[in-house]
Amino acid sequence: MTQKQVFLSTIHLLFVLAPLFSFGQQIQQTYSLEDCYRAAKKNLPLLRNTDLIAAQAALQQANLDAQRLPRIQLIANGSLQSENISLQFPPNLPIEGVELPLYRAQLYAEAQYILYDGGRLQAAQSEWQSRTAQQQASLAIPEEEAIKQVQQLFFSIHLLQKQEEILQTGLKTLHEREQALQNAVAAGTALESQLLEWRGQILQTESQLLQLQQNKNSALRVLSLLTALDIKNSKQLKRAEEIEIPPNPDDFSQRAQMKLFALRQTELEAQNRILEAKRKPTLATFAKAGIGYPNPLNFFDENISPYGIIGLQLSWQPIDWKQTKRKKEMLQLQNRSILNERDQLQQQYLAEDAQLREQIKRYEKQIDKDKELLQLRQQLVEEADIQLKQGVITTTDYLLKWNALQQSKLQLEWHQLQKTQTQHLLHLLHHSI
Repeated sequence: MTQKQVFLSTIHLLFVLAPLFSFGQQIQQTYSLEDCYRAAKKNLPLLRNTDLIAAQAALQQANLDAQRLPRIQLIANGSLQSENISLQFPPNLPIEGVELPLYRAQLYAEAQYILYDGGRLQAAQSEWQSRTAQQQASLAIPEEEAIKQVQQLFFSIHLLQKQEEILQTGLKTLHEREQALQNAVAAGTALESQLLEWRGQILQTESQLLQLQQNKNSALRVLSLLTALDIKNSKQLKRAEEIEIPPNPDDFSQRAQMKLFALRQTELEAQNRILEAKRKPTLATFAKAGIGYPNPLNFFDENISPYGIIGLQLSWQPIDWKQTKRKKEMLQLQNRSILNERDQLQQQYLAEDAQLREQIKRYEKQIDKDKELLQLRQQLVEEADIQLKQGVITTTDYLLKWNALQQSKLQLEWHQLQKTQTQHLLHLLHHSI
């Protein structure tokens, strides 16, 4: 093969492969409803607090662990008194009198280690862990709200896209019939007013189409902002499929608010254990070592002297005048309040569940009726098309039937999407994403 033949073969190959490269560049990433859910959760600014809450919990845990270690203090004090002890013995006793100095000074280190705290530290640790869990769980509330907003946008975009497709198909039919009507006007078999009425319908349809496109583009921009996904057109969104209805209408344990109620009760239990622990005695060992002037342990030593003390200390408050009992009663009242709030929310969820299930049944019935009506109006438009060509009916009569057909198509699509969206709403009511 000559060099010229090789060159021509290469050029031919490039022309063959060029459409493939162009097609590859035009491929855009598509996203399902679940993909948008996950992206919205990842993009939610408030969820960045997850790491901050974990860091705070680690610091608090380190502080609690540090409380188990010995407590060491370095203390220095000094004093000057107006008078002090002075002992003078009778002259006939060969004992030198004692007169302590008016000023004192001490420098010593004191260490204390708790041998038994009655469970105070463990109860405090449980309380803090419960609070941390509440902080983490509370982040799921704005997360659920964001997911619900994403779902609404997702289905709205699909509905607007379907409406756009139906109008574009209808507009194409109108343009095709417009040419035939122009020919009929030119031939004198149709009136000019019929053509003007026809063009008015085209302009109205184009206006509706423009409004739909603007609404769809606006929804796409908001969805792209919430998810941080590069969503430029509705074709990138996969149509959501119908899903099964949750079998247990009274199980809302996965909801963020329900989890928070359980964690709040756990915190109250930890606070109750703290109160019980405070009623128990504490046992500690202590040690003190330093230097003092005069010797704080020897009454007769007036020199700068080292000294040391070691021992055990038991502390217990046998009577608190029923303060602990009243505090426990307050915790019980708070627990009842939490239960009442939970029951109230449970009632709301049950009502929402019943409403969504009833809506699904209603949409199913409406879809069956929509299909029957769509089939009927399709036949009417086909007959009207023949009648219009024969001059039996007017353009207005035909357009009325044509508009009714478009409305039936939109209504069927609307109810199908509403049914699917309601199924997903019901799923979100019982499950976390």
